[in-house]
Amino acid sequence: MPLQRDVATSQRRLRMKPTAEPRTIKLDLRTPVDRAKSHLLHRLGAIGVAWGQAMPIATNKTGSFHEHWALVWRPSSRSRWWRPASTATR
Repeated sequence: MPLQRDVATSQRRLRMKPTAEPRTIKLDLRTPVDRAKSHLLHRLGAIGVAWGQAMPIATNKTGSFHEHWALVWRPSSRSRWWRPASTATR
């Protein structure tokens, strides 16, 4: 499936290993790698694959160039790719 391959390639390139263990990442959107990670998480959320959930930013961070994400990879996440991918070609 092209979508699954694209996501797997992006995960490897960005060093975002999909694990079932919950973790939090902090992204600084001024850096190209963190910006690309943010794009991947937002893209997945837009098609209904909730790998990560954006969290509120601590008050000591100023500006809008920070994002915090809670990540949990569920095996069921992959099955959700089928629906968006199958309707996209119609």
